[in-house]
Order: sequence, then C-alpha cells, then structure tokens
Amino acid sequence: MNDLEKFYTQNKITPVIVILFPALIILSVLYFAVISCLKIFYRIFSYRSSLKVLSIGNITLGGSGKTPFVEWLAQRVSREGHRAAVLIRGYKTTRETNSFVSLNYYAYGDEASMLIESLPEEISVMTGKNRIKKVKALQNEGGYDTLILDDGFQQWGLKRDLDIVTIDATNPFGNGLLLPAGHLREDIFSLKRADVLCLTRVYEIGLESRQKLEQLLKKINPKALYLEAVHEPEYLYALESSRFLSMESRIPLENLKGKDVSLCCGIANPGSFLRLIEGAGARVAHKNFFQDHHVFSKDELMKMKADCQEQGIRRLIVTEKDAPRLSGAPTLFKHSSVEILVLKISLKIVKGLEALDERLRTLYHR
Repeated sequence: MNDLEKFYTQNKITPVIVILFPALIILSVLYFAVISCLKIFYRIFSYRSSLKVLSIGNITLGGSGKTPFVEWLAQRVSREGHRAAVLIRGYKTTRETNSFVSLNYYAYGDEASMLIESLPEEISVMTGKNRIKKVKALQNEGGYDTLILDDGFQQWGLKRDLDIVTIDATNPFGNGLLLPAGHLREDIFSLKRADVLCLTRVYEIGLESRQKLEQLLKKINPKALYLEAVHEPEYLYALESSRFLSMESRIPLENLKGKDVSLCCGIANPGSFLRLIEGAGARVAHKNFFQDHHVFSKDELMKMKADCQEQGIRRLIVTEKDAPRLSGAPTLFKHSSVEILVLKISLKIVKGLEALDERLRTLYHR
C-alpha cells in the first residue's frame, strides 16, 4: 500500500503526504472547478428515466455504508410489490488469473457479487460504468418499475426521484478537504441536494457527538429527512456455504465470546469491522487489513493460515464484501484446524424509519 492509499483509506499522514500537500491543494481547487462546471452542464442535459430512480450515495471516499443500505432498500421496495433492479458500477473486477475469487467477482466485482448473493433472485443486479446506457436497456427490457442506483449522488447526468446520502458517523467528512487533498468527492454543502440524510454507525460514537452531527446536517439541509442507522451483526457462516443459508447453517455470534479470532478484510473501513467483532465478545488476536477491494494471493492466504495455526487460532473471520474474493480459500484451509467464517451484517434504521416508509409510499402514489 503506497502513501496516497494509506492517506485515503487510513487517514495516515506520512512525510510523502506532507511534501505533496501543497500540490494536492492546487489539484483540489482544479477538481472543484471541474465538478462545478459539470454540475451546471448536467442541470441542462440530464436524463429522466421512466422508472422510479432511488439513489444511495455519499460525498466521501467509500466506507459510509452505502451497499448495506442498497440491500435494505431493494428488499423493502420488493416487499411492497415493486419490481426493482440494482445498478452498481462494478468497481475493480480482476482480469488476472486467481483461483480464489468467485466467478461472480470476475464478472461483476465484489460489491455486486455480495448483492447477488444476498438479494432474492427476482431483484436484478446489474453493473456498468455508463449508467444512462444501462437504464435505457432496463427500460427497453420492461417489467421493472424501480431502479436503485448504488453510489449515485455524483451521477449528475441521471435525474433521481429520491437522493439518499449516507454519512459515516465515525468519520463523516475526513479532513474536510476535497480530493485529492482530502476525502471529499464534493463539499459538504452539496448535501443540500439530498432528499434523505442517513447517519450510519451511530452507536459507534457518543450521544453528544451524534447530536452535534445531527444539528450540523439539519443546518446544512433543513428540508431533508434525517435518519440514523447501525450496522448490526446477525450471525456467522462458513465461507463455503451456499446462498440463502438455512437456520441450521447459521453460527450464533455468542459462539465468539471469549474466543481468539483472526480478522481478514480489504474494505474501506476496517475499524468498524474490528469493533463489531470485539462487540460480540471475541478476542482479536491477529489482524490482516488490506486496501479496499484487495485481491488476495495464495502466499497471503498461506501466511494467514500459518499465523493462525502458530497462535492456536481456529477462526479466521472475513466480511461479506471480502467473501467473493476469497471463495476458493477453503481449499487451502481444508486439512487445517482453521475455519474461515463470514460475518453477516444488516442495516438497521434506528431513527426515522416510519418517515422514510411514508416518503417511499408518497413517491409511488404521486
């Protein structure tokens, strides 16, 4: 992981970043000018779909809880009788030969693969960089009335019926600066465009900090619906388990209490993963944190197995997002005492749920 990656994913300021910072500030000013021009352009030349377009996005680099919200919203809309499709960019698939990733990962990327595995088959998951082209193809196919757009807040060329923005309570705006000097894709006043502001991971910060963030968000956008949500761990399951586990295949979180575990992830916010596992009562004896979307090699997996065996650790726990990049890993662990387990988490809205349901009902009946 280079210095810039450490800066963006871990907020780590190295001597290289200090030296580069004046240049990064200049680039941030240019970046602001470019996106400002793009916004003006797309106010005139944006596409309106015949589908209801529900967008979940953010204004920072990754890790705010967008994908769990996409999963939650797709299931919610589907239960109300609507035919929904999810459109995701499909970030960072691999063309390299790697026997440990799933076929879905090769085709769609990790986040899309996770949604394919988590959502019922009647909810389609599509990927594509050209969102408008994909939307038009979906319209021509027919049978759908809803498009859920993952990471859509900066998709200025496509008009949305509902703009939901997720904000990570543990690190809401990074250092407050625009890319590349900071972690912001847009300045915080762009939140005025949002219809819904959702503060995620709220139980990982204190009540006073949460209230200050709520006041700030309501000051920026007093018209937006304000939500609070948590990422709630549900259970564990073996990595090699099939889609839609039976109740018997689910491993209760209580099984982790007092047990030594090793963690492995390549996600934008490994700290939240760590806190969830520690909150379940496990002792985290070993950590393997990689950059977001990391594709694991055989050597890395063998080292993790050796480290676990050396320390007497019997459980290596990964996230659902990592699972598609590790689907073949159980073959390397087959004759060892180490088991690879996946942590299933779900989004739970703890404030504003009824208001959101009413907003969705109004959207479809206006």
